[in-house]
This record gives sequence, structure tokens and C-alpha cells, in this order.
Amino acid sequence: MFLTALAPEARVKGSRDPLGLLPIWSRLGRRLIGNVTTVSGDLRGWTSLLVSVGLVRDFALAEPEDAFDRMAFFRAEQLIGYARVWAEEFGPGLPTRCHETRGVSRVRMRLREARDGKDAIPLGLDSAARILGNQAAAGVWGQLSACAEASGLLDRRSKQLVGPGASLWSDLFSTALVDHRRSLAPLLRGERAFAPGGRHQDVAMTLAELHRPELSPLEVDVYRDAILLGTNSGPPVQSSLVRQWRALGLVQHPVGRLPDVALLAAELRRTGAGEPADLLEDVVAAEHLLGPAELLFGWLLGQHGEPLSAVVEDLSRQWPAPVEVAGHATDTLLRPVVLEAYRTATAFDLIVALRDALETGAWREAVRSALQLNGWIMRRRGGAPWVTIDGDRIEVRLGDGSDGLPAPDRRDEVRVHSYYLDPLHRLIRAWEEGSGVA
Repeated sequence: MFLTALAPEARVKGSRDPLGLLPIWSRLGRRLIGNVTTVSGDLRGWTSLLVSVGLVRDFALAEPEDAFDRMAFFRAEQLIGYARVWAEEFGPGLPTRCHETRGVSRVRMRLREARDGKDAIPLGLDSAARILGNQAAAGVWGQLSACAEASGLLDRRSKQLVGPGASLWSDLFSTALVDHRRSLAPLLRGERAFAPGGRHQDVAMTLAELHRPELSPLEVDVYRDAILLGTNSGPPVQSSLVRQWRALGLVQHPVGRLPDVALLAAELRRTGAGEPADLLEDVVAAEHLLGPAELLFGWLLGQHGEPLSAVVEDLSRQWPAPVEVAGHATDTLLRPVVLEAYRTATAFDLIVALRDALETGAWREAVRSALQLNGWIMRRRGGAPWVTIDGDRIEVRLGDGSDGLPAPDRRDEVRVHSYYLDPLHRLIRAWEEGSGVA
């Protein structure tokens, strides 16, 4: 099962992804990694999701068959957030990686206002209680539920934990929390406010303990198989990638630059893991075009009012050498994935025109090609171009680009787009640390 249709970042609107590159790089990433999105790299965030669903099902509902209480879920997530931050920063100093808590800034503020959590803090989504501007979208349900479903831990339609997710709840999380049922039920139902540093300190400590970096023995295998290896979600190559990545001892090395990804691919190929090596090499090849294209357009957003001739001169001064695209982002690589993403050759033609201008150092054509691609993408979405040329001047209609252009050597090494490698990398590192095998 691939997550492409579920990934929230793949449903872009007019205010994001101005060159329409996300559907391209995400498809290349999905060939390699099936159950992770760009916002799911916090391993204990997955724990928060599973615990929150379990709390609603077992502790908040009067009867198991009652309709899932959405507000109770949001309160459960808030309880966990307050517990993690209180235990680490206001209480006994229990390590919980609380900086990864969604809404951590408001959580800290509310804890301070409540005398370090000694006074009660309201839970809910009104202005006095919310910890995120949009908890439904930016909280653990919005950011992780699709991943958990793809991993075989959650059924989003019924909002039930399933498979190993249900086992973790019954064998570990519920067992740890059941003695606090009488305290948790009214908190989840909104009948009481939460005082993690006061009357609810025992509840807070238990919730925080479940979010320590150290994984319990019951969690180790579940998180490895369901999340890291993606055994329930495919593609099968993900398992090979993760196993060999770890066996090579390269998990502690960065993957933020193209040479880092190329090194991993080369080492995988050396061990005989040809398929993941091929797909990583495709990532490197595509990013030789997609990365510089994104960098160029971001820079153009800061050129409002400048004459096109001056912009081209400045660009040629900062990038005196062409972009190293030749031999990387070939037609053979690009054509099928672009056609799959856009179902029209127009997108392919526009991207190829931009590629050809970048790899020959034809900077005037590169600027015009980038603007043409942006205009086509925006019109396809029912919007207007972000940048146009009015007479001989650049007119920026949306965006306040302030990013400078990187030096040519960094330009050709930087990896702008995720391809889901970064969150998977963080998950593997957190799992290794938590299971004691790093």
C-alpha cells in the first residue's frame, strides 16, 4: 500500500509548491519509502497518536460502541503534551524530547501561567485552551494518522487501533494507565481541567514515562516492523533499504546533501542491495534539477521591481558555471514520473526547457522558463502566477523571497526536497537510541 494518495503534503494549493515539483519528487520517494510523510519523523509522536486513540476508546466513552469523541481525542493529545513538557522542564526533569511536542510553545506558556502546572489548565479547542492554531490538521491525527493506517496500526475510518497498534494499547499503554482511569475520564470528557504539577501529578508522570526516549521491549519490534521496515505498507524495497542502512552503520551519518545520499547508494550497491541503490541514485539524479530550480525561483521572489537584464546579470555573476544536470535528470528518468503526476506532456516540456537552460547556463532563458512553469502550475490550480515580467521588470505578486543563491558548489550538492528520506532517517535514529542498539 502506497501513501501517496494519503499524504497531506501531496495535496497542494496555490500558496505552496510554486513550480509543482512536489508531485514529482514525492513519487520518486514513494518508490522507496511507503508509510512516512515529511511531518512524521517524530517516533514518540506515533506513540502519542496510539495512546490518544486508546484513551478515547477505553477511558472516555461510556460504551465501547459509542461514536468516537473527537474532542476527547484532542484533549488526550493536550494531556500528553502538557505531561511531557511539565515532566521535563517544570517537574522532575524526566527526558521526553518534549521539544518535539506539537504546540510546545503554548504548552510552556500555559504551564508558566498555571504556576508551573500547579494550577489547573483548561483542555479543549476554545481560545483559552487550544495549543495549536488548528489541532485537527497540525496535531498528531492530521499529521500521523495516515502513516499509522498505512503501517497497519490504525483504521482511520473506524478510528480503532488494529493489529500491533491494538496489541501495544492492551499490553502496554492501557496497563500503565488503567489505575488512573478515574482521573483521566473526566479530563478527557472536558469535565475537569488538568493540573500536571498539582492534583494530577501521578497522571502526568505516567503519560510522560510512556514518552521517554527509551522504548519498552514491547515497542521495539512493533515500531521496527510496522514503521521502519514498512512491512504492512510496502514497497518491499523499504525493508531492504532500512536493514542495509543500519547494517552498514551509516544511520548516524547525515543524509542532507546529495553526496550523502550518493554515498549511501554506493554502499548499498557494494553490499548487493541493487534495488534501493538504484532508487536512491534516481533521487540524486532528479534533485540535480529540482533542487537548483527551487533555489532559483525562491531567489526570484526577492527581485520585485528589478529589470530583467539586471536579474540575469546578477544570476550569471553568482552562478558563473551551469548547473550540473547533464547525465543526471535525463528524459528517461523524468518523463514517466512527470506524466504520471500531470497526465500531460506540457508539464514535461516546461520542465525540460528549464533543465536545458540551467545546464547550459542560459540564465535569461532559465528565468523565463521558471516563470512559465510557475504560471502553468498556478493556472492549473485556478490561481495566478507568483512572478511575472511586466515590460522589462520582475513583478512579484506572491511571496517575499529573501533567500540568497548558494555558491555553485553548494548549489550542486544541496538537497532541497525530502523524498521522505529525512523523516525515515530520524525515525531510525530514534528507534536505535530507544532500543539501545545504536
